[in-house]
Amino acid sequence: MSDEVWRQIVQVHNRGKQLFILAEEMDSRFETFLQPLQELKHALEHIIRARASELGLTEGGNPDYVEESLQKALGHEYRAFFDVADWLGVAVLREKALEQMTRYSPDCISRYFREWYDTVRPRLEKANIEIARIRTDKDVARGSDVIPEVEKYHGVIVELAGMMPMISSHIPQLEEGRRHERRGKWKRVIWQVILVILGAGLAIFGRWVYDRYFSR
Repeated sequence: MSDEVWRQIVQVHNRGKQLFILAEEMDSRFETFLQPLQELKHALEHIIRARASELGLTEGGNPDYVEESLQKALGHEYRAFFDVADWLGVAVLREKALEQMTRYSPDCISRYFREWYDTVRPRLEKANIEIARIRTDKDVARGSDVIPEVEKYHGVIVELAGMMPMISSHIPQLEEGRRHERRGKWKRVIWQVILVILGAGLAIFGRWVYDRYFSR
């Protein structure tokens, strides 16, 4: 059984490490997020205890103690992975994508980034549902293979991260669209001012004509 637990520990740790690197690249605030590091610290402590027991340095090489320590290490690795995945999926990728789009009008987005409404936004919402379901279903204590859940969550995060370059590539077009909208808005304002001035001028002129020629 220990070999199987070791396999899971290594796989979960490697997937978590990939997300750690991605989180550090995408958000400088991640370095202040200490919870996953604490989980990894505890995982390492249990791994050391298991290895020490195997070497006969503690607990007399008790197989049950080794298995128990490795299961606890796996639990901490699992929680560290979920901490990072949750950070990326909810607090960084989805939030960053939606925040970028709030600067542009729906008409601007439809004109210059049609994929946002056709594919990107629906996929973000679907990912949000998937993440919520994965977080609800996680349960390392049930003793089942945790790898499918980790792989599924990892896949969702990688897919979301893959959307960011697409969004970034459309920003110049969206900015140009926003500037075009602003110019159009100012033109409308200027025309409204001109029309008000013309209306006031015509009213004054009409009043003058009436007073000059018709009020007698």
